[in-house]
Amino acid sequence: MRILLICEGLEGTDGWSRYSANLRQALLAKGHIVMMCTHKKNGEDYAILPPPLRMMTRPYLGWFLAMHLKRIVQKEHVDVVHFTVEPYALCMAFLPASIRKRSVVTIHGNYGIRPLRWWASKWLAQAMLQHVHQCIAVSTFTRDAVAKEVFWNHNLHEAFLKKTHVVHNGIPLPPYTPRMTYSPVHQILFVGGVKISKGILEAIRGCAAYKKQFGSTFHFSIAGAIDEASTSATALRSLIAESELQEETSILGRVDDATLEQLYEKADILLMPSLTTQDTFEGFGLVYIEANAHGVPVIGPDRSGSTEAIANGKSGYTVDVKNPEAIADALHKILDKHTISPDGCRQWAESFSVDHMTNATIDSYDKARCAS
Repeated sequence: MRILLICEGLEGTDGWSRYSANLRQALLAKGHIVMMCTHKKNGEDYAILPPPLRMMTRPYLGWFLAMHLKRIVQKEHVDVVHFTVEPYALCMAFLPASIRKRSVVTIHGNYGIRPLRWWASKWLAQAMLQHVHQCIAVSTFTRDAVAKEVFWNHNLHEAFLKKTHVVHNGIPLPPYTPRMTYSPVHQILFVGGVKISKGILEAIRGCAAYKKQFGSTFHFSIAGAIDEASTSATALRSLIAESELQEETSILGRVDDATLEQLYEKADILLMPSLTTQDTFEGFGLVYIEANAHGVPVIGPDRSGSTEAIANGKSGYTVDVKNPEAIADALHKILDKHTISPDGCRQWAESFSVDHMTNATIDSYDKARCAS
């Protein structure tokens, strides 16, 4: 099968690019021909895309992108066009029916609903849901969140649910060595963009409550891109000082893959209490599975797609992230009482293999290809 992936890039530094990179590698391993249309240059790929969020504020870019894709599909004899980054699928309204019929879009979370609310992109988002042949939602929570946005339009609501399949994210499983003991100084790890929506302030409040209630020795490492000029960075540093956690906290910034692997190997727990608001939520939470694959228990929110990525009581705990005491209690259970088995975490991660994700995705490709 000749597949064209429409994505931002393959750097693996965010959820979009990790998903695209994992899927591409797995498709190639299965013998498919994979071409890329990206924003960031990757080898011989077609690097013609604008930044993805610009698609929401400049609707006319959808027309230009559609014209480029039409030429690429014809030139490369593409069987399936897969938009792995939702905003790029806003060009669907401008694509000919022959390409719409072989199109697939993956909806990861926030950007499945935000284009439906923004005046400049609303009509394009509705057209995308109407015309795309197959939708993949990374969680039931994500699928239902999008369906709720179009509930007022009965035909669109029903069409969306009929064409949408839930396919949980998968990862290439790293080598695993069973853990024998916890570190004398508990190693708590945060992995993700350092911003308010990822619950970084809730993580600090939870660590402060854990220190106050249980007095255990720990170190909290924060790994992820941080904009030092942002309000998130300012609020984070202020809260660390206010909570008197300067000695216990390290802000590492963005790290490379090798360093991230080392952090996972040393970590006793992953803490990422992402926020769930009206327009922000964790679509699935690939990072929880990545941590579990290294035998690392996790703590995440009890309202979002993360409840499908975390087996509560087996791979970690889901908690009310607005309650620091609840986070502290979960930290105590895992770090001091050892209620979560590293082997159980690995076993849970093994049920989210990239091979399973890819096979389910190919099923959607087959449906689209048969219709074209």
